[in-house]
Amino acid sequence: MSYSDKEIQAFAHNLYLLRKVRRLSRKQLAAIAGTSAYSIHKAESGVFPNTFSATVIAKISRFFHLSPAAMFSPICSVSLLTKGEQDV
Repeated sequence: MSYSDKEIQAFAHNLYLLRKVRRLSRKQLAAIAGTSAYSIHKAESGVFPNTFSATVIAKISRFFHLSPAAMFSPICSVSLLTKGEQDV
């Protein structure tokens, strides 16, 4: 699937915020998603590395209790950002 620049920037911003809210390092999130910390860094910068597959996006979305579509949409609710935080 192809995403617009706006959707990629939303994903990058959401990924960064959600990771920070959950107090995860890039290395920790990478282990959960089955990718590298460098790939997480690039994705948070709005650049999707070749290793960032649909499977990686699905694992990240599932970890944060969001759909992949929600990850590519602007998150404007604090409740969405902290959803699942009690699972930490």
